This record gives sequence, structure tokens and C-alpha cells, in this order.
Amino acid sequence: MLKDRIYGFLDRCSPLVPYHLSNPMPVLAGFGIEEFVCVANDSLLYEGEIAAPPTTVGLSVRDAGGVVRYQGRHRIEPEATLRFEVSRFIAPVTGGETGLPAMGSVEISRVADRPGTRGTTRPQITINAADGCCAVHSQAAGPGNVPRWFTCLYRPRDERCFISIMNASDKPLKGAMSYPLGVEGVEAKAHPIALPPHGTGLHEITLDPEEAARLGGAPLTFKTLHDRPNKAHILCASPDLRRFSIDHI
Repeated sequence: MLKDRIYGFLDRCSPLVPYHLSNPMPVLAGFGIEEFVCVANDSLLYEGEIAAPPTTVGLSVRDAGGVVRYQGRHRIEPEATLRFEVSRFIAPVTGGETGLPAMGSVEISRVADRPGTRGTTRPQITINAADGCCAVHSQAAGPGNVPRWFTCLYRPRDERCFISIMNASDKPLKGAMSYPLGVEGVEAKAHPIALPPHGTGLHEITLDPEEAARLGGAPLTFKTLHDRPNKAHILCASPDLRRFSIDHI
């Protein structure tokens, strides 16, 4: 096709530009949780070519206060896979008195030896809990001062829902989560969130009985708004925290 030939010509003429691949992800610890970073360098679905050249993965694990607890570089050869436990660097909450897992974050960077196809190297995290495991792929942080909306079900007898917020900047973050939105007769409450540079927070979504009654079985809508680059995830857990599911917002 003409368009393909034009694009091919432009690609051959254009200079190579390095792209910074750095993705922050939440880290949970305690309650028997093990969390791993997984990066595959396979040629699956890339027949006749290597999905990516030899690649170096950098990991920086920080606690909730943004203090670095581990830094390391891991080289992944073609057709190899990295699986590295990051939760062991986050100290569980003593006694579990908060009823919440301990939180931290891991920043995952990738640098290839040479230009190539990096299709299968997108990092994943897996969260292994006592009664099951879950996984989600990583993404770059989003800009600050951009509202983000999300909808979930509110079923406190069946599951607990949490929102993790990671400050992806080297400056303090301020913001809030507001919910429930769009419920007749209920004014949304703003739940302030303040994080130190590269800090991480975990907020559990809760409603008082009147709010829950007015919501009924309808989905609950909430909004997050923070003044620094950040990344948010939603985690749904069984009431005893023995099973988790995670997705990015």
C-alpha cells in the first residue's frame, strides 16, 4: 500500500529517539501477601524476530514514605524471564492493627542494548495472597491536576475496595478522593490525601449506612484529583484480605 511505503520511507529517514520506559506500581505486604515483578523477553507472536534485545530492568522499591528500600538492575536475555519478589522489602504493619496491608511502590525501568521490538517486555505485577492471586500490567504515571473518575460496586459484606495512590514526583503531593458522586440526596465527601515525594497511600472506600442505603445496588462513582504526577489502582479484596484483584485507573 502507498501509505505503508510512505511510512516506511519516513521511518528509514527519521533519527532514532530513545524513549524513557519507567512505570510505577504499588507494592503490598503483610497478611501473607507475596508480590512479584515479572518481565518476559519472549519472541511469542513475533515469529522470525526477537521481541526485544537483551534488556536491563531497573527496580527501585520504596516504602510508603518514599524511602528507598531496594535498588537493583537485572539483565534479561532474549527468551528469558525476570520474576522478582518486591514485597519482602516492605515491612508489614506490626500486629496488623490498622486492618490494612502495608504499602510501598516499585519503579520499573527498562533499557535495551539496541533498537528492537519490545512487545512482550511490558512489566507485570502479581499479588499472591492466601486464597488466590491476581496480576496487572504496568503503565506510566499520569499528569497532575487531571481529574479521574471510576466506578465500582459497593458490597461491603462480600468485598473491601481500596484505592492506592503513588506520588510519581520528587515533591509532596496533595489531593483528594471524592465520593459518592451522582447519588440523589447525598453530598459527595472529599477525602484528603497528602503524600511525601515518591510516597504511596492506601484508601479504603467506605460509606455510612444512610449513604449506602441511598446508593442501593447502583454502582458507586468516585473521582481522584491530585496536584502532582501520580498513578492510581483499585484493589478489591475479600473481607479477610485472603484474596485480591487489582486494576489500574
